[in-house]
Amino acid sequence: MKTNKQVENLVQEVLNESSYLERKQCYYTAYFWLKNHEKYSTIFSENLDDFTNKVRETSSEYLNSNNIIN
Repeated sequence: MKTNKQVENLVQEVLNESSYLERKQCYYTAYFWLKNHEKYSTIFSENLDDFTNKVRETSSEYLNSNNIIN
């Protein structure tokens, strides 16, 4: 299991590379999809808290499935 610090560091990295799509009025990232498009999909949400939670869940899954250690 990855530490909370590792997950939060990745969450911040993903959020820094995310976008707000004005025309669609939603938050968006393809961060994980670009890493492995067969396993991950893009993340969209109209609500920032929901978006951040989805990014956090996916970050944890990504770190655990790839045995990434800081």
